[in-house]
Amino acid sequence: MGVVYYARIAAVGSEGDMRQLCQAMLRNAGWDEEMPAGLEALTETVSRFAAEEGGPKCGFLYEMVTRRAYGDAEEDTCRFTVRREDCGLWSALFAFESGTPFQPEDWLRLHVQSGKVPMLALRACDDFDRDKGLLAFSGGYLQEDWSRMEECWLWLVTRYGEQEPDEAIRRLNRLARLLADEEEDLTVGGLLRRCGEMLQRLHDRAADAEGLRGALETALQNRDYQTLFALQCAVAQSALWEADRAEYWRQCLGRLAEVFPA
Repeated sequence: MGVVYYARIAAVGSEGDMRQLCQAMLRNAGWDEEMPAGLEALTETVSRFAAEEGGPKCGFLYEMVTRRAYGDAEEDTCRFTVRREDCGLWSALFAFESGTPFQPEDWLRLHVQSGKVPMLALRACDDFDRDKGLLAFSGGYLQEDWSRMEECWLWLVTRYGEQEPDEAIRRLNRLARLLADEEEDLTVGGLLRRCGEMLQRLHDRAADAEGLRGALETALQNRDYQTLFALQCAVAQSALWEADRAEYWRQCLGRLAEVFPA
């Protein structure tokens, strides 16, 4: 690939929502056998089908997203995990890389096919000036969020230098020159600090699992769907940014901050 596009998508809902999501994925991929019963069997089937068709590193096939896709993915970068969160909700997390820009329309179709389960997506590109940031899928509609665009780029493109610290430093040096040329107030060091602070906030909120569970139940009982969606988004954000590993990622950010002080 030349330019690389990165994406992470999280769907959050009930166990039934996750079953409906997996069933939609299998149907899109041409599954013509009886649907497995139960969420565990469904996720295992998705993984096995993807590995058979896309190779052992492939966690899902992009054609599982929609039957008539505009986008694509490098199959050996496709990851798909479903898990029960501490608050009681379930999350399905997708991650992949592609030589094609992120195509929201594909994921909007999957969102609708899955009973309009709430979904959030992070997307970025090697090229800092191209589209990046957060997208929300709710009620059959797509909405763009322009906050945290720079944090999104740093997370998806550098992975905070976890496995390739030299490559991350090279990318950040290039970003530092770009920010200086554009006379931006933002610095690489400041961005690293912002990422660490954001991770800590996400972690602290997710850590109060009982409080979050109670707030979800109250919102559902009161049919307060605006609050319910906000709480579901908070859970999705935690999954997208791996806030349960906040301390580890803050250490990674700290090592980069030694090269790029705020």
